[in-house]
Amino acid sequence: MVRAVLCRHGVEQMRADADEAVRMFAAGNFVSPTPVLAQGLARVLSGDPGDGDVRLEDAISLGQEV
Repeated sequence: MVRAVLCRHGVEQMRADADEAVRMFAAGNFVSPTPVLAQGLARVLSGDPGDGDVRLEDAISLGQEV
């Protein structure tokens, strides 16, 4: 999660790191909107605003549930 937020190695690596964070949080049954938020931001920054908006909406919904 931290690697995704820091975005030290570019947006594509941020996207991969955010995707990995989502998988790891899910595998550990840890519920948090933060990795999904990072996914949304990475997708918007990489030129995929449609999927980014979907992820950001998911992060909002998840945040409200938590």
